[in-house]
Amino acid sequence: MRREYGESLDMLNQAIRKCPDTAKGFKISCQKAAIVVELLLGEIPNREIFSDVLIFTNVYPYYKLIQVVLEGELSNFNRTVEEYKPTFQKDGLYNIILRLNQIVIRIGLRKISLAYSRISLADIASKLNIPGEDVEFVVAKALRDGIMQGGIDHASQTLRI
Repeated sequence: MRREYGESLDMLNQAIRKCPDTAKGFKISCQKAAIVVELLLGEIPNREIFSDVLIFTNVYPYYKLIQVVLEGELSNFNRTVEEYKPTFQKDGLYNIILRLNQIVIRIGLRKISLAYSRISLADIASKLNIPGEDVEFVVAKALRDGIMQGGIDHASQTLRI
């Protein structure tokens, strides 16, 4: 999956570079898709793309999306996605944007791992706004994927970092 996103991003960036100046709409559509794909890859889109006023005004919802993804707070992410849902649906990117919630959770977990040496799973669920019954699975997957180092103490329901 990651390789496919990488290939997609390469093709989108190539289309953006080769796009004639007269095809602004096409360039903006490609830029929107490129932002989403880059976020799905766990990368931060280059802020230079927002220096063009025409592009910035047309991709503003995606600018806000970048901000909330980097924040790592699921409730803000969900609020922003809901706020700009009509735009994302019109652009045909809404369903793929929903996949970004996993990236938001990963960023949130990474921030928690930097701030705490030991934290209860209930506190993690509260901070990330994820259901309590899912938090152990999410944390275990993050540990397995190498997003953070540590272990789960099942007896005390805590994460040791």
